[in-house]
Amino acid sequence: MARIFPFQGLRYVPENSDGDISLVTAPPYDVISSEAQRAFYANHPANVVRLILNQPEKEDSAQYNPYTRATEFLKQWVREGTLKTDPQPAVYAYHQQWTMPNGQPITRKGVIALLALEPYDSGVVLPHENIIPKYVNDRLTLIQHCQTNLSPIFMIYEDPERWLENNLLENPSTGTHGTPTVFAEDEGAVTHQLWVVDNPQKIQALQQRLLKESLLIADGHHRYETALAYQRFVREAYQKAHGQVAVPGSLKSDYIMVFLANMSDPGLLVEPTHRLFRQWPETVAAQWSTETLLQALEQDYQLIHSPAPNASGDLSMTLHLPAQNPIGLRLKTTERMADPHFWGHRIPEPMRWLDVALLDTGLIQHHWKTTASDLKNAELMRFYQSREELRYYLDGQKAVCGFEMNTPVLSAIKAVCQAGHRMPQKSTYFYPKIRSGLVFYSYI
Repeated sequence: MARIFPFQGLRYVPENSDGDISLVTAPPYDVISSEAQRAFYANHPANVVRLILNQPEKEDSAQYNPYTRATEFLKQWVREGTLKTDPQPAVYAYHQQWTMPNGQPITRKGVIALLALEPYDSGVVLPHENIIPKYVNDRLTLIQHCQTNLSPIFMIYEDPERWLENNLLENPSTGTHGTPTVFAEDEGAVTHQLWVVDNPQKIQALQQRLLKESLLIADGHHRYETALAYQRFVREAYQKAHGQVAVPGSLKSDYIMVFLANMSDPGLLVEPTHRLFRQWPETVAAQWSTETLLQALEQDYQLIHSPAPNASGDLSMTLHLPAQNPIGLRLKTTERMADPHFWGHRIPEPMRWLDVALLDTGLIQHHWKTTASDLKNAELMRFYQSREELRYYLDGQKAVCGFEMNTPVLSAIKAVCQAGHRMPQKSTYFYPKIRSGLVFYSYI
């Protein structure tokens, strides 16, 4: 069961942050480019990027590095009053508002609260993507230094009645929630509004409502793994210091800050993450070319050289090549699935029709004899959210091929998770990202 709790959030004081919280927030660390990192540094001397993604310096050492600097910034901001702890335990109603390209306004509603950490085998928390261990090590080192949960993990649950959205704030029937405690606008014109909800009755009702829910990690797999590792680290230190095991749930590190959104919320948008390959992998580099790629793909796919712009739902994926029109790929399901030697049989049944799984298992593992993790670590494979970005690099002869993925279906993602499987890394992109800097959870 999902156990949700209020907490005393550590938050920026607007008047001590030049009166504009927008200047001190940033997206999650893993979507911040080097250029964006410099821009956030320039926005404000207390921007959260100095905590979540501190810039390396030439003088870095074991005693002076991004982790130690982040810790000193955090302590300084608390000492100077830039950050203050809320007086009462609360949950934080969080709305994100933006406008779609067609002019349609969208609002995503959810809540930031604490979640009692659960191992994956309990079935309470469901991961849907694989992770890269080195990123967990990075986040663990940061949290060990700062002793603060700096960014909420994005989780989703299922409630067609939409109780949370309709009942958490005051006066829900009138649609008037009062002035938000925190208001910020990001670089993508998304507004972020936060209300402090410290009403015990509302908090208790929220806890009861979510008690029987399973939670799917939408964004933040590495940070959840980090929280589990940090929990073990603190508990081992406690046992060594006190000679006994800490009571379950008695330590602050037994909890993690999460943003909870409803799968039935119309503002819950998930987008695909496209793949760009800068060079042929070393395993096949001497033998591969565009012609070789097409010959390999033709074994398993019907190649459609003039796919309709809206035909992606009928295609396994779309291939982009330098200076060529897109090519649609439709899996030859009938004849191929009947072949016991077909590589598709290595994919677990719930994932067998997912384009990211087909690409990873078919092209990367079967034909290229390597893994997506190895290609990413070698910086041969990169991820992008727009097909325009794919075309930019391919038209500039800066890549050998790119694959446009289909929009993921939430029900399919949940089916994969409930079957105990994980999708390839970067299978989804939940938009917009949950903003870092709105509220922190201190372990001290």
